[in-house]
Amino acid sequence: MNSRTLLAGFPVVMTTIAGWVSVGALTAVMTDSRAPPISRGNLDKYDPGMSIETVVIGWRGKDASPPHTIGLWNAGIRFRTVAVIVTDSEIDEAVLDTTFELPIDSAMDIAFYEPTSYDVTIRVWDTGAEELLRVPLELFDCNQSGTQIGVFDSGDIHSVFFTTQALCDFTSPGTDSE
Repeated sequence: MNSRTLLAGFPVVMTTIAGWVSVGALTAVMTDSRAPPISRGNLDKYDPGMSIETVVIGWRGKDASPPHTIGLWNAGIRFRTVAVIVTDSEIDEAVLDTTFELPIDSAMDIAFYEPTSYDVTIRVWDTGAEELLRVPLELFDCNQSGTQIGVFDSGDIHSVFFTTQALCDFTSPGTDSE
């Protein structure tokens, strides 16, 4: 191998090594055994007919970054009563504790503007299903991120997490598939 070939490949090797180190450090931070997952299960399709309400958490001034948004969809064939509890996990304080009435094929959104880590508990009254998910602080550095949650007639709650890669060095080590 000549020296030009070696030098041409050097930046790629160094970038790859730096990526492994940063992902490893974030994974170590995000895989705390007490932290809930970012998403759970497999939500193949998120397609609510309409969003009936948006709840805003935090201040959204003119210079605010785009929020992390959670969409909660009643994917079932009957009316649902869903309790949502959002806790600021940094100070262990509830910032939202409410119940939503979701008609068939409708959704409600929660827009998180205040950068901190949140734990989100979803409880479906008629099925007894409950899910706990995490919105980590690192997501607030992303251009756009969100969690989509579907509540199904079987009692299952499935979710999917997404983010843009621009300005975001977050990987999703906290997902949990069933």
